[in-house]
Amino acid sequence: MDTAMVDTLEDVLQKFKSLVNGNVRARALIKSWNPDIVLQALDGAKAFSLTIRNEAVEKIEPGPSESSHQIGIRASEAMLISIFSGDVNPSTAFIDGELEVYGSDIDRLKLDALTLVIWGV
Repeated sequence: MDTAMVDTLEDVLQKFKSLVNGNVRARALIKSWNPDIVLQALDGAKAFSLTIRNEAVEKIEPGPSESSHQIGIRASEAMLISIFSGDVNPSTAFIDGELEVYGSDIDRLKLDALTLVIWGV
């Protein structure tokens, strides 16, 4: 029996935070960009907010954010895990209707650029 641990959404988000915060190009990309990215799993009650401040993913908290600058991302929990672990290209998931992104065009471009910098997708 395979006893390998499966990463939870929170585990994957913590790894994503480390990837972003440890990447000079990613940090330059998010300079002066201060949204809260609100992730909602469509197949459960899980929600997390990633707060981006000071050129870094500053914190990850359960639940929605109260920030006035929010970007909403919705998908199944498995799809969110696949996207934030770099296994699935978010643009492909969006085109296939498996990912919903709510935010300004500039916010969407920043997210696309961030995935390109982090995973080369």
